[in-house]
Amino acid sequence: MINIKPMLLYNSAFYQNPYDSFQQLMQKGEIHRIKFPSGVCGWLVTGYDAAIKTLKHPKIRKNHKLGGAHWHSLASIMPEPQHTHLQSHLLHQDPPRHTALRAFILETFSASRIERFRERVSLIAERLLKPLQNVGECDLIADFAAKLPLRVLSEVIGLSDKHCSEFKPVWCKVVQPVGPHDGRRAAYIELLTELQSYIDTVIDES
Repeated sequence: MINIKPMLLYNSAFYQNPYDSFQQLMQKGEIHRIKFPSGVCGWLVTGYDAAIKTLKHPKIRKNHKLGGAHWHSLASIMPEPQHTHLQSHLLHQDPPRHTALRAFILETFSASRIERFRERVSLIAERLLKPLQNVGECDLIADFAAKLPLRVLSEVIGLSDKHCSEFKPVWCKVVQPVGPHDGRRAAYIELLTELQSYIDTVIDES
């Protein structure tokens, strides 16, 4: 079953408890039309089986170049030159380009190589938890969970301690949907510019 009328998920009620909303959507059907704050409409697929079928469908594409003029005028994508520099990556490519890029990282993120990092990941987790043991109370997300992925990824890709410490968590907000007419667009562009400068510095110094 497909719900055609677009729904708005970006409201306070949804953010407070998205799980009930997703559960209700799954009960109503597998595919739902949603409307983003920018005005762009998209499709939300719920349920594992439906997601697998969608991802494997030969007509489903990820490359932003395939979007129409109306979509490009409203979509929450990065402006140039950041879009070309930062979003023309593996996750936004289709075969054969996707296949070629994926070949470069298969060994780096292979199960056997990641398994060799298990002990190192445990040590990183212990180091992050140690300062929290005697503080009385802490924010487990901000003080531990939010820091762990970056520290682990830094180990996997060989990011130096210096560059790891210079990374600002606020830069992660560049993946949030901020359309070209959104009032937050200027702040978004500022973060995006900072992130690109950081990445350029890492590349130059590596």
